[in-house]
Amino acid sequence: MSDYKKNLVSSLIFLVLGIALIIFIPITIPLSEATVIGPRAFPYFISTAMILLSAVLLISTLLQRGKQGFREEKTEEKEPRYLQNELRALALIGITLLYIILFDKIGYFFSTLLVSTLMLLLFRVKKIWYYLIVYAVGAGVYFAFTKLLFVTLP
Repeated sequence: MSDYKKNLVSSLIFLVLGIALIIFIPITIPLSEATVIGPRAFPYFISTAMILLSAVLLISTLLQRGKQGFREEKTEEKEPRYLQNELRALALIGITLLYIILFDKIGYFFSTLLVSTLMLLLFRVKKIWYYLIVYAVGAGVYFAFTKLLFVTLP
């Protein structure tokens, strides 16, 4: 599928989804008078952002197509590269499932470090700084939840 078709279809899907959310938010989320920002604020924000961004994508896609004309560009996709990306996506799903399993068994901290390392190895990251940054973020999240928010993580 060409980029034009992908952008056109995805922008239309998200535009319709955003409009549907705007319509269904008042039906499904009750209005709260207790606070200035109620429970509808974040869903409205996300829906509005979804509508605006998908409209921008739709307009830019249509304008780009208008400039290029209606000639269809044929791009030959290399089969080994496509297969490699598909296998990498499946491996990423497997690593995510492993994280779900390990989270309760060995806890947040060690499972996050292990899964983060596996993901960086999967994408063949060689710079040691990236590993250190990921570990620091994992430790920072753990510290923020346990020491600042007083929420115990498994």
